Amino acid sequence: SPDNQKILVAFGTEEYDTGFHIVDLENGSEEYIPIVGNVSFPIWLNKQTIAYISRREEGEISAIKLSSQSPKVLTRLNIHMDMDFAPIWSPTRDELIVLGRLSNNEQEMYVVDIKGNILTNLKVGDDNALPIGVSWSPDGKKILFTAKSSDNGGVDIYTSEPSTRLLTRITDSPDSEIFPSWSPKGDKISFYK
Repeated sequence: SPDNQKILVAFGTEEYDTGFHIVDLENGSEEYIPIVGNVSFPIWLNKQTIAYISRREEGEISAIKLSSQSPKVLTRLNIHMDMDFAPIWSPTRDELIVLGRLSNNEQEMYVVDIKGNILTNLKVGDDNALPIGVSWSPDGKKILFTAKSSDNGGVDIYTSEPSTRLLTRITDSPDSEIFPSWSPKGDKISFYK
């Protein structure tokens, strides 16, 4: 939770409706909130509201207020989402990165806002390699990821700014640089080579 007092877990099976378990770290109490349909990838929007992706309606982003326990659909994305890929929420909780496709197009990564508007897509190289190892900068202004480069055959690190669509190649090597991550201040990155 935003106040670091509770843990949120989605729970369920393919055969049954799912829900959330919320565990209070101070006293160990547990609360179960049932949700009709299969839900995935929950995140706290604020102290009283949880957003999640519904598997019942592909690409549906919903939210539930803990006080009312009545789910409300925030938006339905016009993207056929790959539900094996966890959407990555921005630090500000108003944008997320999803893997999916528009109509019959090739699968790509999209940055969408909480209202379902597509802000940009991430695709690098002539072979349309999908970005991997994706993470938001701490301030939410840049996205860090790796992708196979078409010119050197290696896996290189890139940053993208969704607001400007500016793509910057950080490494350029026939070797593979993987698992990049931001420093807490967002002024440095580390990666495995």
